[in-house]
Amino acid sequence: MHEHDQTRRRQIIETQGSPKMDEAKDKTVFYEFKGECEERTRIARFLIDNNALKEKDDYYYAATIIINIGSLENFKIAYKLIKKYREMGGNKPWRFYDKYFKVQNWGKSKEEIYSEIEKEIDVHPSKLDKDYK
Repeated sequence: MHEHDQTRRRQIIETQGSPKMDEAKDKTVFYEFKGECEERTRIARFLIDNNALKEKDDYYYAATIIINIGSLENFKIAYKLIKKYREMGGNKPWRFYDKYFKVQNWGKSKEEIYSEIEKEIDVHPSKLDKDYK
């Protein structure tokens, strides 16, 4: 789903001439895309909250879905899911470390947020990213 979302996002930017909704030619496509992402996130969060994730890839794909909404809570949950994915033997790349801090303003520094995540999952988020071995 993440790859699908990224492709859709690129298409919207290309057709609208800007990645910013307030600069878009037609704001409707942004609202539709946001609604699609929010619906997938609601479903993923329901599965997470009800302990329905079983296979390692369930954890990976749930993380890629919920991180797209851009909330700090989902960002933290995504890292918990990726930690579980790694513990189950998953090694797909996870390249979100630092990426979201270029576009999000959560009222905390990157270091504060990563410190909070590290306290919750006992590993620094950077250790779960990129080309995990």
